Amino acid sequence: MTSSSPMSRSHVADRRFSARGILRLILFLSPLFVWLLGASLWSSALSPIEARMLAILAFALVFWVLEPIPVFATSVVVVFLELLLVSDTSLHFLRTSDAHSGAMVKYQNLLHAFAAPVIMLFLGGFFLAGAATKYGLDRNLARVLLRPFGSQVDAVMLGLMVITAFFSFWMANTPVTAMMLAIAAPVIALFDDDDPGRVAFLLAVPIASSLGGMATPVGTPINAIALSFLLPGQEISFGSWMLAAVPYVALMLLISWWLLCRFFPARRR
Repeated sequence: MTSSSPMSRSHVADRRFSARGILRLILFLSPLFVWLLGASLWSSALSPIEARMLAILAFALVFWVLEPIPVFATSVVVVFLELLLVSDTSLHFLRTSDAHSGAMVKYQNLLHAFAAPVIMLFLGGFFLAGAATKYGLDRNLARVLLRPFGSQVDAVMLGLMVITAFFSFWMANTPVTAMMLAIAAPVIALFDDDDPGRVAFLLAVPIASSLGGMATPVGTPINAIALSFLLPGQEISFGSWMLAAVPYVALMLLISWWLLCRFFPARRR
C-alpha cells in the first residue's frame, strides 16, 4: 500500500478551499439576486424598501441554514444590513424619499426591536441554560432529583419527564431537550435495540420538554411573543399564567407517561 504524498494532499486541500470559497461567494451574492429580482419582477407590488428587506430575509435564511459563517455572525450582519439599506442612516445614494418608494426607517426603531423586553426575556433564559451547562448544575441536579423515583423503568421514565418539564419551566425547551437527552443516554443504552422501552425514553424527553415549556411565559419563546402582542389592559402576570397552565401541564404529563408505558412497554424491568 502506498500513502499519498504531501504534494497530493496539499492539492486536494487547495481544491477544497477553493470550492468553499466559490460556495461562500455564491451565497454572499444570492441576496443581491433576490434584491434585483424583486426590483424587476415585483416593482409594481413592492417598494424598494420592501425589496431590500426581502433580500435581507433571503440572506438570513440561506446563511442560517447552510452556515458558511457562524450563526451569531449572520445575526450581526443582518443588523448591519438593515442599518445600511433601510434605515435613515444609510448611504446617501441608497436613500429613498418619495411616496412610492417608501420612507426610510428610523434607526432608533430598528435598534429598539433588538432590545425589546421579549428579546431580553429570551436572553435571560439562554443565560440560565448556558450557566447551568457550564458549571454542571443541570446534570448534578437531574441526578439528585432522579433518585427518589427508584430503579423501576416506568418510575424512572416518569421522573425523567417530571425533571425535564420542570427545567423547561425556566429555560427554553429546545436546549433543555438536548441537555436531558445527554443525561438520559446512559439509561437508554441499557436497553436492547429492539426493546420498546428504548423508544419510550427517547420520546419522553421531547414530549415533557414541550409540555413544560407551556407552564411559564419564559418556557418557550412563543409564550413571550404571545404576551408581547396583548393589548393594554389584557396583560397576564407570571403567576396568573402559571396558575392556569401548571395544572394542565401536570395532567398532560401524566397522560403522556401512561400512553408511553402502554404503547411502548419496556421488557427490561
